[in-house]
Amino acid sequence: MALCLTTKWRVIVVPSVREARTLLSSLHADVLLVDERMPEESGSELVLSLFGAGALTRTTAILVTAQRDVAPCPGIAGVITKPFNALGLATQIASLVRRRSSDRVGG
Repeated sequence: MALCLTTKWRVIVVPSVREARTLLSSLHADVLLVDERMPEESGSELVLSLFGAGALTRTTAILVTAQRDVAPCPGIAGVITKPFNALGLATQIASLVRRRSSDRVGG
């Protein structure tokens, strides 16, 4: 909700990993904000499978988690740790997107 109020981004929320996969098969997302703890599979597993399938070549994937020490995972541009300031979320996401974009250009 805060992202809709503080940015001009179009935010789409899906309730399950299955629906996320379906949506991402037909829609390009600039940013994928995914929770680590989900009932069907972890956010890391989802990102890893999408990354391995080449589905995240132009997408910045960001993991949201309450865990303090998350192992790096291919395809994940950054981690936002819970609890977070909802009104500052857009700034955190934008920073990770900029960093990811500069990594692609420079690297």
